[in-house]
Amino acid sequence: MGQGTILVIEDDLGVSRLICDSLETARFQVVSVQSGRAGLDILSKASPEPDVVILDINLPDLDGLSVCRELRRFSDAGTEHFQLQRQS
Repeated sequence: MGQGTILVIEDDLGVSRLICDSLETARFQVVSVQSGRAGLDILSKASPEPDVVILDINLPDLDGLSVCRELRRFSDAGTEHFQLQRQS
């Protein structure tokens, strides 16, 4: 089972709820926000930092790559990139 805290930055509430529910079922602590700025605000104040950040690329205020670049400026968190695509 999971240990640690995961920050989910996702503006689509349905996708966010699916991710959060799955992580909580696996016993992770989950914090969820719907914008890049809110995510950066949490990350800049969090002590300790979340263990993992799940970040949407297409956010309404800042794109996910900008959030990732800013995160690297003040955080020691490692980054991995992967892409999920919705099939219609």
